[in-house]
Amino acid sequence: MDLLVAARNLFQHTKRTLLLGAAIAAVTAFLVLLTGLSTGIRETMFHGATTLMSGDINIGGFYKVTTGQGVPVVVDFAKSPRSPGRRFRS
Repeated sequence: MDLLVAARNLFQHTKRTLLLGAAIAAVTAFLVLLTGLSTGIRETMFHGATTLMSGDINIGGFYKVTTGQGVPVVVDFAKSPRSPGRRFRS
């Protein structure tokens, strides 16, 4: 019985029903837009902070391929003090 009254109310007041549906759709779209915007801002801040905090000196063989990615890279392996071709002085 209650569902019949609710359905009749929706069909009798179509202007109010459509306005309410449009308002709910607009708020949902606005929420999705703001969620995407905040996610983008957070990712940009993370990449910027990673770039700023990592500096310009390469210590320990880490090289930044992109702003948010540090990859271990060994350059000039033959000159490295731990290479098999060189012996340590004791």
